[in-house]
Amino acid sequence: MRLALKSVQTQAKLAGHEVSGTAGRYFCGGVRFNSLTEVTKHLNEILKVSVVPDLTVKEVQQLAQQMGMMVVNAGRKYQIFYKGQLLGESKRLGDVVVALPQYKVAIARYYEEEEAS
Repeated sequence: MRLALKSVQTQAKLAGHEVSGTAGRYFCGGVRFNSLTEVTKHLNEILKVSVVPDLTVKEVQQLAQQMGMMVVNAGRKYQIFYKGQLLGESKRLGDVVVALPQYKVAIARYYEEEEAS
């Protein structure tokens, strides 16, 4: 996993926030940070903006496998499968990383409801 300034800036901008700086001096909303990790933590926890590290396709596939899902690189998009069923797709790998835990929760709820009825 790695954090890149451009990636953090792009993800923050999608949520209406600006991030600027260079190595060791980063700014977000007028607040100074010493690392991109601190900026990401601030965005995720304080501003409630989903910013994820850049992962390789292989790392995302391993993460999905740990959750019982599969991620397939299908040309210009990534598809998420659970037991052969297509759950969703996205053009951005970062969106897949955000969606995986959400799908895991939804699947768990579905099985809980099935057992209750």
